[in-house]
Amino acid sequence: MFMLRFFMLPHNPWGAIIASFVMLMSALWMSRTDQMTSDHFFNGFPCEWNMIVPTLFLLNMKPWPTAIACILLALTQLTNWKFLHPMQVRKFRPLTITVTVVWLATVLLMTADLPARNPIGEALLIACPVYIVGVGVWRTISGPTGGGDETAMPSTMHC
Repeated sequence: MFMLRFFMLPHNPWGAIIASFVMLMSALWMSRTDQMTSDHFFNGFPCEWNMIVPTLFLLNMKPWPTAIACILLALTQLTNWKFLHPMQVRKFRPLTITVTVVWLATVLLMTADLPARNPIGEALLIACPVYIVGVGVWRTISGPTGGGDETAMPSTMHC
């Protein structure tokens, strides 16, 4: 709804369709029984729209690139691509927490400074999602860390 209200998605019926698609795919992901692996990576994009939407908003992304990013992320929700849980994955935890805290501080500072543009802030804003996706791609390709298995943990609220 935020993306529609603030014209982040196309201002036509496609915007509502894309927003509905994102909500449907998120609901489907929440119903997964294999949301998280034994080494605490998420299976599929974990509905982390609370990171994606502010990032896209503060970057002042145009509606169609925003729509494409949202569609691609929503499509990955039903895959087994791994996504880093910012607090639960032990490998790289100090770096992960640092990157996440820097991202959060950047979001707060850039929000307080709207509508000003800040190229350094924009670079920092992109760093956390790129890091999380990058570690997830590494984990997907390399397999479980620490010799663990792919057994998913029972489905509970992990977000």
